Amino acid sequence: MLPGLLLSANLVLAAADPEELARAAEQGDAGAQFLLGSRYDHGQGVTEDDEQAVRWYHLAAQQGHASAQYYLGYKFAQGEGVARDTGEAVRWLREAAGQGHAAAQYRLGAMYFNDGEAPVDKAEAARWFRAAAEQGHAGAQERLREHQETHKPAGNLPDEGSAETGTVGVAGSFASQVQICETPDPAVPSSAFTLAKSAPGEDGDYHVNYGCKQACADWRECLVPAYKDDGMQLLTQGRNPDQPKLALAYVVDGMAGHLALTPDGGKTVLLHSGAGGTDYRYTEPALDLERRLSVRTVMVRWEKGFTAPDFAPPFRGRINWGWYSRTGDEATNVYELNKRVAAVIAWVHENLAGDGAFATAGCSMGSNATFLARLWHGLDPIIDYQLLVGGPNNWDFNAHCSRRQYTRGHCDADGTSVCSTDSECAALAPGSKCRMPGSYAHFGVTYEIFANHVHKTDACDYSLEGELAPYPPFDDSSMAFRPEADWEPDHRIDLVANINRKMDDPRGGGDEYYSLGEFTYAFTRLKPDENKQWHVLPETGHCEAWSSGYAVDLLIRRLGEL
Repeated sequence: MLPGLLLSANLVLAAADPEELARAAEQGDAGAQFLLGSRYDHGQGVTEDDEQAVRWYHLAAQQGHASAQYYLGYKFAQGEGVARDTGEAVRWLREAAGQGHAAAQYRLGAMYFNDGEAPVDKAEAARWFRAAAEQGHAGAQERLREHQETHKPAGNLPDEGSAETGTVGVAGSFASQVQICETPDPAVPSSAFTLAKSAPGEDGDYHVNYGCKQACADWRECLVPAYKDDGMQLLTQGRNPDQPKLALAYVVDGMAGHLALTPDGGKTVLLHSGAGGTDYRYTEPALDLERRLSVRTVMVRWEKGFTAPDFAPPFRGRINWGWYSRTGDEATNVYELNKRVAAVIAWVHENLAGDGAFATAGCSMGSNATFLARLWHGLDPIIDYQLLVGGPNNWDFNAHCSRRQYTRGHCDADGTSVCSTDSECAALAPGSKCRMPGSYAHFGVTYEIFANHVHKTDACDYSLEGELAPYPPFDDSSMAFRPEADWEPDHRIDLVANINRKMDDPRGGGDEYYSLGEFTYAFTRLKPDENKQWHVLPETGHCEAWSSGYAVDLLIRRLGEL
């Protein structure tokens, strides 16, 4: 028997006509399905039947009914009416918790705290207890007090948002994880590092681990001229074109990278490129920014890390996965790997931004890199503005790998109008379409290798047929299941979509090929509305806002407002 069904729900159940309720449930009404499940669960007007309760909860849960998702998760956790399955319990509780269901947030926190069979993760437990406590859940408030009194962060990573640390302290703790390295040969930036690689497995997978050849005692003494890559051209400054940009090499969590920066500027913009972030993609936009505004640009470039053994069009070669690379043999997830990006952002702010405004910008997975650092790792207090082009597209890894299906999305014309078909969007703008999170099957092996490398699995496999069950570890890499409080930035965020260009166009396809439906879900979750704006560039390709100048113009306008 489920605990704590609210009195108001009992009154509704008592008043509902059984035949009318059953008809509505059979016709697909999610609310009726939930109520019918509750009747079977509690034996109200029908014979108590846990299996029937699970059946109706499941149908309503699949339609996004938060309470049904919560009770279904509880059933899986207890093994009532269905075989006990902790993975499914966590999955459905996360679905409900992500919609702000306080009881689900509390129970999920309890499972991560070791009240169930979920892997113990005290930081994740505290995050969900905190989300429920903020909604007035008394049990969560008590558990959160216990956690804060007894739990100290393990290892070198901070306990994000804890009462002892505070969010500004979190940024400082992340910054301290960055180790600056001496660069013996500036023209060969990789000369700063040692690199260890594991032997590749049969599938070509391996992990890497970087270190400083010589740690730098004072980063100011380790600045060198910035080169685009080993043996490539020198990078120059926009305001002083006869002077080179300066570079620093760093290591964080066994992964290495570089910063290319201008030495002056009243405001600071950190630029992060897509995929694994392994090149200085935005050198020309950075020069444009520097010429037109008193701004310091800081471009991030990660070392190659894991290089995929194979690729598929539209990519022209094997992908270097940079900051997404595993540095150990164990499976991990994007939440953990993104702490590297959070550390670099925090270090740049602490050491380079001074008292001026601080902004981040990127495209595609570069938008993932910068936005996830804010969403997951408590960097709101140090960021004044974010520009997201062609992303974030990190909403749901199970959808990427064809293991979770969405039947509702949002119209690409405004990013918020809910839809199920293109016809529902036609009135908003000519050619507007309904976009939903979905598979990256058109990228084939390129995406499979990425998802499987991070999680050390073979669960992302587009050759599999039929309805596939979600793979629970993929949810730990997904934005979809964060509590509502994480979606309330204290700064402006602009999201730019380049849409409606075919993939076979030589200039490249639009964002619809890069899971545009994910952007819309993220945009819709952001609150308050005055802190966000949706921009659409029709008949353009993925990330073209940068080459067209639109992104730079927008950055200049927003920086002028700070």
